[in-house]
Amino acid sequence: MFLLMIAFDFGLPLMAIYTLLAGFVSGSTGKVGSAQQWISGLELWHKMQGTLWLGSGELKAALAGVKKLAPTASRHPQCLPVTYQHMKALLDGLKFDNTCDSAIWAAASIAF
Repeated sequence: MFLLMIAFDFGLPLMAIYTLLAGFVSGSTGKVGSAQQWISGLELWHKMQGTLWLGSGELKAALAGVKKLAPTASRHPQCLPVTYQHMKALLDGLKFDNTCDSAIWAAASIAF
């Protein structure tokens, strides 16, 4: 991350090589979602910079290995979606003269 910040600050092209990526992935055992998001972000950054992306099949295998090592407690079933009725119930329970309630409604509206 430190190298990426320096590269951004100075406008330098920075290619992530496989060994660095694999080391990052293997060091994030138990945080599969985080590792996948970082790798996706790095891949997008490479594409935007027009540099070669060296994330290969081995990197996907490393991510799969990290996923297998993640404890079962770190996984949870997918939640049900928020419905219009949920939003209506929230709206009815909020008082907009309270700034906290206004902020809650704004965040819920954007997320919905």
